[in-house]
Amino acid sequence: MSIAACRGGRRPPAPLDPESRFVPQKLAMRIFLIPFLLILACAATEANAQVSSPYPSPAPMRDAEGHFIGPGAGAGETGGTETAVDEIVGAPDTMDETAPDEMSVEDNPAAQAAAAAALDAPPQPVTLSAKLVDDGPLIPSGLAWRVFSAEPSATGDIALVGRSDQATAVFELKPGDYLAQAAYGFAQATDTMTVAETPQARVLVLDAGALRLGARITGGQAIDESQLLFEIYPQGLEDDPRSVIVRGVRPGELVHLNAGVYHVVSKFGSVNAVAETDIRVDKGQLTDATMFHDAAQVSFRLVSELGGEAIADVDWTVRDAQGAIVYQFTGTFPSVVLAQGDYVVLANRGGGVHNRDFSVVPGSAHEIEVLTAL
Repeated sequence: MSIAACRGGRRPPAPLDPESRFVPQKLAMRIFLIPFLLILACAATEANAQVSSPYPSPAPMRDAEGHFIGPGAGAGETGGTETAVDEIVGAPDTMDETAPDEMSVEDNPAAQAAAAAALDAPPQPVTLSAKLVDDGPLIPSGLAWRVFSAEPSATGDIALVGRSDQATAVFELKPGDYLAQAAYGFAQATDTMTVAETPQARVLVLDAGALRLGARITGGQAIDESQLLFEIYPQGLEDDPRSVIVRGVRPGELVHLNAGVYHVVSKFGSVNAVAETDIRVDKGQLTDATMFHDAAQVSFRLVSELGGEAIADVDWTVRDAQGAIVYQFTGTFPSVVLAQGDYVVLANRGGGVHNRDFSVVPGSAHEIEVLTAL
């Protein structure tokens, strides 16, 4: 061992390998090449993604022995990914094909010809008549007919193509679909019909009956028919004035209605004498109904003594038991129909007011005298 080594001195440097001085340069080149190679790899991956099919390959399947079968099988096995992708890619082209029976009228010459032939076909006579019931006779009069096109217009309206007030109506209609409506009083029926290229006849059945109304005072007292009017509503809708079927029906008047139950309101006079009931109308039958009023005709006279001469030019007011005004009149001999109940009458003449309490009971007309002095 040399003295320099024992003393911890530094060995003299070994001679350098001629290639060692190029190591740093090689490392620098490798560091530079790594990002460049990564960029090239990403570009190649993106190019492969663009040329590959956008449809996913079906998952491979195996048979009972474990071999790959069907779409998605590996190379050299039954099936193959490329074949499956080709089948999927070809599907949209098949779906875009339009079947001949799905063609629109504009693209179908045969359909256009048929539509044109229907328009050019001559009108055919169509005879319409109606019955109240299936096994009844034809209605001889009083019918109103309306015929509408079954095809709505561009605005959604149904066009009226014909009307008639004849019991047996004849319409000239081109082949096509229509709605025929028959109205007999307040009974109606609507039916569809197809007009062919030959004459035809149709009979509509209304399933309707008739109602005839009358009224009396409770106890059997007759009522002057000029003071009676009736209103007819669908059952259950009597509280809605808009639902009224007919107003102003006179006693003894025949009202034709479709079979069913109706709510009838009888008005005796013009104040508060009202009777209400539900009435059934049977098809093919006339229903006679008599209603009863708990009311009476009442007249008033202002006199200076009982049985005296009536005083003229009096303003009259009648209030019910709740104080509500039910009747007002100016004159000498007022007369009014009032429902059963308690009332007060006030006679105003020259600033002096005279009154009297009275009650109304069903029965004959009666007179109330009001004295100017008690």
